[in-house]
Amino acid sequence: MAALPLCASWFPPAAVAVASHSARPTGRVMRVRSLCRRGPTQLALPVRQARARDHLPGREPEPESDDDEPDMEASIEAPFVDTDDAEDEELRKKYGEFCASMGLREAPDMFPIEREEISNYLMRIASSRANDLDVNKKVMALIVCAEAQKALDLASRIMDLMNMASLDLGTPVFSQDTINKMVRTYAPIFVNVAKDAYSKTVEIDTVLSFLDALRGLGAICHILVQDTVAMLKDAPLEKSINSITGTHSFKFEKRLNNLKEEIMASADATGIKHTLVMDMLFDGMKHTQSYIDKLIHERGEALYYLSLAQAASTYEALRKNC
Repeated sequence: MAALPLCASWFPPAAVAVASHSARPTGRVMRVRSLCRRGPTQLALPVRQARARDHLPGREPEPESDDDEPDMEASIEAPFVDTDDAEDEELRKKYGEFCASMGLREAPDMFPIEREEISNYLMRIASSRANDLDVNKKVMALIVCAEAQKALDLASRIMDLMNMASLDLGTPVFSQDTINKMVRTYAPIFVNVAKDAYSKTVEIDTVLSFLDALRGLGAICHILVQDTVAMLKDAPLEKSINSITGTHSFKFEKRLNNLKEEIMASADATGIKHTLVMDMLFDGMKHTQSYIDKLIHERGEALYYLSLAQAASTYEALRKNC
């Protein structure tokens, strides 16, 4: 059967949709649930289910599948607050900061300028004319730009994790300003990937730089986890979390190294192809998002136990004063 001709102006709707920041899907949505009884309404916020730990020194890390399946989510109840009340507004602020540190909210956009630049490249590519021979390159360029925007989302999420002002759990080794500077060094790389896609000059160095930037984001997130876990007073728990995150890090590094070896081998044999570029960027983002999700889960569990310890300490101090 003869192949159907492609329209010269065709482009993937999903790829163009990400050109607008408002079009990005919201992964975590705050839902208001009405109640029949009188009293404050409740907000259901998604939160990853924390695993119960036995605190035994000989505990082995839980077996992990190689499949990057999404974690199951539970819900946590939080009281609805009146924004007109000063005390309630302060409560909302602190609760928002807590959710940020736990990775439970959609991070605010930390890179509006870079996002706008990538969006402009997306719109120019989408509105350009292409004949049947160039349509695949046009699709590749759109997908590359979309992956660049997803990388900015990931960078914003990592920066948002440092919002621990309301937790008062100790002084982190790295300040929020230091982490922000480290993350921002990767934003130009993501923009350059989109720029090269628009200029139709995506080379092997462009893809390798993108993968290295993703590796850097993963390393920074791992630093945040280690920084938080170091505050734990429970040595067996600290050892257990470090063992689990170490396993995640090993697998992540191995997967990115495999991608780099694959693209270099393919480029030497057949040159850079649009399908290869799309696969490498997509797989790189998939592995990085999965890795960071797992790290945030472990960090959230450490924060949970730190919060419990802090509450117990506060209760004991109040009891002694009574």
